[in-house]
Amino acid sequence: MIKRLKPLVVDLVGAIARNNLSAAQVKYYEKVNNETIHHFFTELRVHNGSNNRIHLILDGTGYHRAQVVKDKANAPFGYIA
Repeated sequence: MIKRLKPLVVDLVGAIARNNLSAAQVKYYEKVNNETIHHFFTELRVHNGSNNRIHLILDGTGYHRAQVVKDKANAPFGYIA
């Protein structure tokens, strides 16, 4: 009998600065949902300052579209297909 392997799931959230790609911010979470995305946005603001502009490009998952996430981000959103 052939055993099927479970797909590898890596729950990482990351951000890059367009003028400094080597300074990526990456965070591992046990599970990615609206609370962890909210937490990551808070860390981005702390790290980058509240006055610096942040552009967000996200996939279309439900937690990226949650109103609490949009409110916390306080940044323009773009979604990839």
